[in-house]
Amino acid sequence: MGGNFSPTPEQREAIDARGSALLISAGAGSGKTRVLTERLMSYLTDERAPCDVDDFLIITYTRAAAGELRGRIISAISEQLRADPKNRRMRRQSVLAHRAEIDTIHSFCGRIARENAHALGISPDFRIAEESECAAIKTAVAERLLDARYERLDEYKSFSRLVDTISPGRDDARLAELMLDLYGKLRSHYDEERWIARRLEDLRLGASSDAADTAWGRLILKKARQIAGYWSARALLVLDGLDPGGEEYRLFGACFEYARSGTDAFLAASQRGWDDAAAAARFAFPRAKPCKKGLFDDIKSEWERCRAGLRELAELFPASSEEISEDISAVYPVTEALFELVTDFSAEYLNEKRRRRIADFSDLEHFALKLLCDAETGSPTELAAEISARYREIMVDEYQDVSAIQERIFGAVSRGGRKLVAVGDVRQSIYRFRLAEPSIFLEKYRSFRDILPDSVEARDSGPGSENAQGRRAILSRSFRSRGSIIDAVNHVFSLVMSEEFGELDYTEREYLTPGPDKDGGPPVELDIISLVTDDGGEEAADGYAPKLDKRECEARFIAARAKELIASGFILPFDGGRRANYSDVVILLRVKKHARIYRDALRELGIPAELPEAEAFFDRPEVETALALLSVIDNPRDDIALIAALRSPAYAFTPDELAEIRLRRPDGDFYDALILYADSDEKSRRFLTELEDFRALAPELGAERTLWLLYNRTELPALVSAETVNGAERRAGLMRLIEYARGAAATGRVSLFDFLRFVRKLREHNAGTDAAPASYGGTGAVRIMTAHKSKGLEFPIVFLADMSRQFNFTDSREKLLFHRELGVGP
Repeated sequence: MGGNFSPTPEQREAIDARGSALLISAGAGSGKTRVLTERLMSYLTDERAPCDVDDFLIITYTRAAAGELRGRIISAISEQLRADPKNRRMRRQSVLAHRAEIDTIHSFCGRIARENAHALGISPDFRIAEESECAAIKTAVAERLLDARYERLDEYKSFSRLVDTISPGRDDARLAELMLDLYGKLRSHYDEERWIARRLEDLRLGASSDAADTAWGRLILKKARQIAGYWSARALLVLDGLDPGGEEYRLFGACFEYARSGTDAFLAASQRGWDDAAAAARFAFPRAKPCKKGLFDDIKSEWERCRAGLRELAELFPASSEEISEDISAVYPVTEALFELVTDFSAEYLNEKRRRRIADFSDLEHFALKLLCDAETGSPTELAAEISARYREIMVDEYQDVSAIQERIFGAVSRGGRKLVAVGDVRQSIYRFRLAEPSIFLEKYRSFRDILPDSVEARDSGPGSENAQGRRAILSRSFRSRGSIIDAVNHVFSLVMSEEFGELDYTEREYLTPGPDKDGGPPVELDIISLVTDDGGEEAADGYAPKLDKRECEARFIAARAKELIASGFILPFDGGRRANYSDVVILLRVKKHARIYRDALRELGIPAELPEAEAFFDRPEVETALALLSVIDNPRDDIALIAALRSPAYAFTPDELAEIRLRRPDGDFYDALILYADSDEKSRRFLTELEDFRALAPELGAERTLWLLYNRTELPALVSAETVNGAERRAGLMRLIEYARGAAATGRVSLFDFLRFVRKLREHNAGTDAAPASYGGTGAVRIMTAHKSKGLEFPIVFLADMSRQFNFTDSREKLLFHRELGVGP
C-alpha cells in the first residue's frame, strides 16, 4: 500500500479503526487525504473480507477535491498492480475506481432525487440553475409577491405594519432584501415550517412571561453572571495581594471590597428574576481615594478596568420585564407577517422552479431529506435503509462545515451514523456565514472516545457489526509547516480559543506538532507599524507619508520588506538552499476588496504583482468596458459610463480629446458637449451614429443579442484578445458576460435596463466572482490572495496582512437578527 508511506501512530489508528463511527480530527497539513486513501486501500487489500472500491460513498466539499481523491485512489491501485500485474482483484478495482461514488454532497443528493423523482412529484430531467439565474428568478418572484400584497392590503392587515416597520422610506427594497435573506437562512433547516411555528410560540409565550424565563433572557443572564463572576474573582485576587494595613489597601481596599460584595449581590439577585437582576446591576461605585501620580498605577488601572467591566452589566438590562413584554407583544404580529411572507415566497419560488424544471443546490438537499427521513419522526425511510445497505462505509471530508440538514442526510444513509467516517478540523471552520454548524463536529469530538491501543481488534469485525459508541482519532502532526510557525500558531490559539469564545478549549491535546523533517525554521516575524510620531503628531512613522490610510502604510511596509528580502539574496534553507525570488512571496488577506492597495504598493517599487482572485468578475477591465457601453446605450447621459466607453479600446479617445470635448460645454452633461464637438470632429460623429443605431435596435434585441451586436460592431473581443497580457482570459470574460445576460433572460425580462439592474444586484451581493480566472497575472510575481483561497497551499515566504482589523459586527446592526435557535430579533 502507498509505496514508501510510513504512517504515524495516530495515522495508523485512523487507517485501521473499524466497527463504529469514527471522527478523524485532522489538523492542517496532517495528511488526511493520504489517510483516507490508505484507509480505503486497507479495505480493498484485506485478505479476510476484501471490499470493492464502489462499496464506499465518499463525500468531499468540492469537485476538485473529489477529483484529487479519485486520482490518489487510482494511483494507489496502480501501485498495487505494478507490484503484482496478475492480481485480478486489483485489475477489477482499477476499473471500478472510475465509477466509484466520490463526489460532493449536492451531486449525491441530485442523484437520489433523479432516481426517485416520481416520489417527489418532479421531472427527473431537471437541471441545476446557475446562481445568477436563480437570483434573477428570486427577484422576479419577490416583486410579483409584493405587488400582489399591495393590491390586497385589506386582506393582509399585518403586511402594512410590516412595510412601515422594515421599509419606512420611499420604496420596499429593504423588505424584499430582508425576505430573500431570511429565506436563504431558513433553507438550512430541515423543517422550516416547524421552526417558524416554534419561534412564533417563543414570542407568544415571551409576551406574557418574566423576561428571565424567555430564551433570550436566559442567555443574557448567563452572560451577565459570567461577567460578574469574572470581576468578582479579579477583585478577590487583588484584595489577596493587598496588605490590610498598607497604604494601597487604604486607597483602594474599599473599591475592591465593594466590587466583591456588589457582584455577589448581583449573582444572588439574578436567580430571583429579571427586574431584581436589573436593579442589582446598577452599581454605585465608590470613588478611589486620590494618590500621587505614578503611585500604585497598576492597582489603579485594575480598578478602572473592573469598574468599566461591571458597567457592562447595567447595559445588558436596558428595560424592565414589563417593558420587554410590551416590546415582544408589538414585535409578534410584524414577525408573524414576515414569516408568512417568506413562507409564501418559498412556495411560489418552488413552483416557478418546477415550472422551469430547474433546481438550486438547497433544493437538492431538501429533496434528499424528504426521501431519506420521515417528516414526522425524522427516522430513516425504507429508501434510506436500502441506500445504506449499498455501502460498507460513508466517508465525509470537511465535516466541520456540514449543516444540520446535511447531518441528517448522512445519518440516514449510515445506519444512524454507525457507518460514518467524519474527517475535518473545527479550527478550519469558515462557512458559518453559509450556515455551517461546527457544533455538529464538536459534539462528536467531545462525546466520542479516543482509540485505545487494544481497540483495534474491531478491525476484524465484519459488515453489520457497527456499535453506537463512536471513536476519534486526532491527527495533530503537520507535514506542511515548519516548527517555528506551528509554535506561533499553538501559542496564539491557546490564548484566544476557549469553549466560551471559540467553542473549543485549545489545550496540549489539540496542539499541532511538526512532522519529522519540519523542525525549526526561521522565527515568525511580527511587525508593528506605528502611525503616530513620538510627539503625538499624525505623521506616519518610519518615513512613510503623513496621513496615509493605515492599510496603505502596511502595504508600503510589506512591499519594502519583500524587496529587501529578495535584494539581500535571502536563502530558502529548506528548498535546496536557493535564493528566493518574488514568485516565492505571497500576501494573504482576510478579504479580497483591498488587494489592489497592496498590488499598487508593490508596483510603486517595481515589484511584479498578480491578483489571482482579487478582481471580482464585474470589476475586470474588459467586463467594465462592456457594461459601460451597455449603460451608454441605455442612457447616454450617464457621464461616467460615457467617458469610460469613449476611453475603451473600442473607441480609443485620448484624455486630450476628452478635455477638448468638455471645453465645448463646461457645464451640463458630457453627452451634450459631445454633440457640439461632433459638428467639427469625424471621430465623434462616427461614435454618435453608431450609438444611435445601438439605441434603436436594443429594445427589440434585448440584453443578450445587444451584447452580441456590440461585440460584432466594435470588435471588442478581438481587441482585448490582442492585448499582451491575458488576452485569452479577457476574451473569455466577455463571453462569460453573455452567459449572465442569458441567465437574466430566464426571468422573461430581457431589456437592457433590466439586465443592468440585475448586474447591479449581483455586484451588491458580491456574486459573479466565480468567473474570475485562477490566475490573472504574469509569472515571477508576488501573489496576493485571501487566506481562504490559500488553504492547502504552501509558500516559502508569507506576509499575513491586514491583521489590525476589528471583528466585523455589521450583522449585529442589521434590522433583523437571525439565530438558528433563538429565532429572529427585529
